[in-house]
Amino acid sequence: MEKEDKCSGCLPFAPRIKKKVLFVLVLLAIVSWFVFYDSCYLSHFNVSSKLNKVKPIYAPIYNVPFFRIPLLSDKDMTIFYIEIISNVWCLKLGTDLIKSKVKGKCVCVNSWFGLDCGIPAAVWKSSFLQEGKNTGVEIRRRKKPRRIIVFFAVDDHSDLLDINIQSAFLAVDLFLTIEEKNHYPSILNLVKEGYLAEYQSKIIPVQLNKSFVTEKEDQWSVFMLSELWKVGWKRLSDFRPDDIFLFSHVSSIISKDVLLFLKLYDGFPEPFIFELRPLLFKFWRQMKSNSSNSKFVPFIPIGCTFQYMVSMCDYEIVNFFSNSCVNDLQHIKVFEKNFWSLKNWSIGNTYIPSGWQCNLCCQNECIKRNIDRYRKNGSTSLPLRYILGNASVIEHFIERNDFYNNKDLFFEIIPPSDMFFAPEIVLNNEQYLHLID
Repeated sequence: MEKEDKCSGCLPFAPRIKKKVLFVLVLLAIVSWFVFYDSCYLSHFNVSSKLNKVKPIYAPIYNVPFFRIPLLSDKDMTIFYIEIISNVWCLKLGTDLIKSKVKGKCVCVNSWFGLDCGIPAAVWKSSFLQEGKNTGVEIRRRKKPRRIIVFFAVDDHSDLLDINIQSAFLAVDLFLTIEEKNHYPSILNLVKEGYLAEYQSKIIPVQLNKSFVTEKEDQWSVFMLSELWKVGWKRLSDFRPDDIFLFSHVSSIISKDVLLFLKLYDGFPEPFIFELRPLLFKFWRQMKSNSSNSKFVPFIPIGCTFQYMVSMCDYEIVNFFSNSCVNDLQHIKVFEKNFWSLKNWSIGNTYIPSGWQCNLCCQNECIKRNIDRYRKNGSTSLPLRYILGNASVIEHFIERNDFYNNKDLFFEIIPPSDMFFAPEIVLNNEQYLHLID
């Protein structure tokens, strides 16, 4: 004790040195952890400063209990745009590069519009822009891309989940999927076994520990997506006010072009829905009806920003789905004063859709299996209630190319030359030939 007192008296600063050393070690440990975390979960859009190339890192995240959504930076815009001449940037996807370099300005390819060819036809011709005639609108290119998080309700994913993820991978930053307890094959198990391995850096599958039985497909989707939201937003971190959430059924495929517009531009209102082309079994078989009560898209995909979900809906997803978040006019005024415009916006129309609703689009065996399931569980959606009762009608649809017509349900052939015939990934991949042949 004497010795200790003496030592302490000789070196009064020794305890402080120990504390400083300990503090430095702890600080180094924290910094090292963050460096390691970032190295594991880098954004797919990180760009090499020397080569200016995308450098993807495919680290699976399905087993990460708490995921920090990667941030995007200004340099990430160079993936999407090209500089034609000094300070003249054009969206690569919407630009005729050869003509643009000759003329020294952005020259758009078919179905793309705007000064930098960044506005797809479904947006350009919507009631919001009115082909550029709406003078009260100003669309602005962002300094850096916004993040898009998609929530999918999955029953029989078949090829459609693959198509959705592959088609939208560049534009979407995170896919969350939800399936019922006894869903087979289980997406969660498939992911663990390497399903969509090259895309797993952005996929978080969730399996519900219960089932929800209903005859109405839209109610099933609302229930499943509500459950996914409850789990999803608590499992994620680093939200930003302008992050976009999209809620959809796996049979709905939103156009990559429209997703890129939402990612790269400001100035559009919210919430927004997507007008999809309703199809049955194939991308060339469009469903139509003379009835005003037809509902070919059981659950219409819908989206909003994180700020809207927080400020207007108070995180309550049920209010969002019922569109009751905008009932308070005073609340709307406060939001628009502090943030941006609120207005229900429908993207696309019958002739220029913002995507595809591919009902029962899969191999013939898959179609028959699903038909049996629908017969067992019941269904009130068009067109199933017209065809489930007659096996010969099913064979007629599957095996032949002519059509079954009903006063409330008829079909139109979409030619391959149609500009919105099918997603690019479907047209360019032999794996999906059965959906367009």
